Amino acid sequence: MILPSFEIKNFRAFRHLKIESLGNVNLIVGKNNVGKTSLLEAMRIYSNRGAWEVIREILKLRDEYRSTGPDAMLSGLNSIFYGRDQHGDLAITNQKAEIGIDISSDQKISVSLTFFTETTNEQGRTIRTPIEDADTTDTFNSSPALLVQSEFRNTLQPLDRLERLYRSGIVRETDEKSIPCTFVSSAGSISEDVPQWWDNITLTPLEDDVLSALRVINPDVSRISLVASSKSGSSRVFMVKTTKLDTPFPLKSLGEGMVRIIEIALAMVNAPNGIVLIDEIESGIHYSVQSDMWRLIFQVAASLDVQVFATSHSWDCIEAFQNVAVEHAGDGKLIRLENRAGNVAATLFDESELSIISRDRIEVR
Repeated sequence: MILPSFEIKNFRAFRHLKIESLGNVNLIVGKNNVGKTSLLEAMRIYSNRGAWEVIREILKLRDEYRSTGPDAMLSGLNSIFYGRDQHGDLAITNQKAEIGIDISSDQKISVSLTFFTETTNEQGRTIRTPIEDADTTDTFNSSPALLVQSEFRNTLQPLDRLERLYRSGIVRETDEKSIPCTFVSSAGSISEDVPQWWDNITLTPLEDDVLSALRVINPDVSRISLVASSKSGSSRVFMVKTTKLDTPFPLKSLGEGMVRIIEIALAMVNAPNGIVLIDEIESGIHYSVQSDMWRLIFQVAASLDVQVFATSHSWDCIEAFQNVAVEHAGDGKLIRLENRAGNVAATLFDESELSIISRDRIEVR
């Protein structure tokens, strides 16, 4: 299992969260603002080894990203650290978020904001040195930076340089030590990653898994393709063919559920031996087909060695998950996050306990 356990310290809502045991398919539940999405974000950052592009996208999804200068970026980045609610926009430099399988070992990464000084050595090479004590930082003679540390490498990147590289189109190549990871947000529209996900698997047997997913909602779907939406070809749309009509038509015309299910299916087949993160998985999908959806997820997860983490608020979704989890003994886990005396903690339920929850309708959402 890629993530047999998971631990977070000083990130978002988590002062210190430790989940001792994880399944192949995991459903995360809990009240609003308890950290369900934040848990997915932490897993995404860990899988991508603290890549700036991923942190930047996470901030943008929450409207926290500001690129109007290093000071604004510093303020936005502060929001990923525990205690933001107490400190507001105060520059919480030299705080460190630690994320990984076991933060007491090397199986972790740490992300921190710091200031640094810049000097040039005798060979003309630029040397950047982090400032240890932020309280004594001379901001006129130093600059803010993002510091990422792991067992693989340490990187210190000035915030202004990170944004210049991104704007110039120079994007960091995939770290060879990163874990394959795809993310499906709670938004109700097809994300910009989906067309590339389709291109990655087109004309391969994995197309059959995607078609099987679409047939969960509409059994008449026979073919699917991604085509240019205009003469310029600047954007593309999914077109589907059914057994009942000769003419193909846009996937979106079949409803929000079809859009959601193709995102989920493509995310899974694009993360073999990796991790799939799905926020509010049931969004747009009718309760009557959710058991079939979960059944497909368990099957694809097993065949491609994919570990799945999804969030939900829906009792129907929890019940459907439980019904399928009992068919796959030991593969499914329900993770309930709750606030206990100011600290978020996790309670785990396996398939046997899920049966009791479903039977007695015990509130876990």
